[in-house]
Amino acid sequence: MLGISEDITERKKEEIELIKAKERAEESDRLKSSFLANMSHELRTPMVGILGFSQMLSETDDFDAVKEYSGLINTSGKRLMETLNLILNISRIEAGELQLEYKEIELIEMVNETVNLFKGMTDKNNIKISVDSKYEHLWFSTSSQAIEGILNNLINNAIKFTKAEVLL
Repeated sequence: MLGISEDITERKKEEIELIKAKERAEESDRLKSSFLANMSHELRTPMVGILGFSQMLSETDDFDAVKEYSGLINTSGKRLMETLNLILNISRIEAGELQLEYKEIELIEMVNETVNLFKGMTDKNNIKISVDSKYEHLWFSTSSQAIEGILNNLINNAIKFTKAEVLL
């Protein structure tokens, strides 16, 4: 009887790690595809507002309408810029290059400013959105960039999925 023995434990561990790495890569690819599909919608929505209201602006002589349309174009442009910044931040996070900058912010003011960015959208959808806080000022140290992104997403989703008044 003749026997040969070889320890393949390490090779089996490597095979398992390769399978796991392949599964993570496939999941990452699926998530990126889903993200791109969602982002194309998020980019298209404010762009439709910009193009539509700029077309209406070019066809009107009514000064009040000009003011209203230009305000809506500005709001849509800001929303588009926020979406583009979000995309850039996600790519920076993936590359390990995003450095959050912490500083003192006044949250109530930031919430009010963010709500005002969405006024055109709320008016269009006949939704009333307002800020109600027992605090006049609320200061804390955080990443304003992260908080703005969170607020934008929350308010945007609240508007998309609400048919009545929103109280923040």
